Amino acid sequence: MKYIESTLVPDEHVLCAGRLHWIIYASPVLVIIFGYLLFIFGLANGGAAAFYGAALFILGAASLIAAWVKRVTTEIAVTTRRFAVKRGLVDRRVMEIGAGQLESVAIQQSIVGRLFDYGTLIVSGTGSHLDPVEIVAEPLALRQALDTLYRPH
Repeated sequence: MKYIESTLVPDEHVLCAGRLHWIIYASPVLVIIFGYLLFIFGLANGGAAAFYGAALFILGAASLIAAWVKRVTTEIAVTTRRFAVKRGLVDRRVMEIGAGQLESVAIQQSIVGRLFDYGTLIVSGTGSHLDPVEIVAEPLALRQALDTLYRPH
């Protein structure tokens, strides 16, 4: 969390840090496996299947690298003063909403999301809302931390 920690003001600290879920790697890994199997089948039986298998394998590997970069460069944090999401390595996008502007927090989870504990986090504030943050690991922990910001105890 280099970006968020570097933008903390005095007396502000991180209450909860989030990240993207590992399930982000599932689709590229399945493409790699399918491409590999198709490549092996094509080598054994001749024909164009080996070419298509190699192409799928390379596409899956590129997708896996892209998913890794996305996961590593996405920072999600609830601090004592704000909710912040930073995305991107070269093309950086930062979304922040101050504690005083928070109005609601919504979580969307599919059945698979509930089983593997990931979901989409939607935070809205006075007159604005953040883009949904998808495939967030442990979204309920982030929601509880956000609840402390707009519902002080």
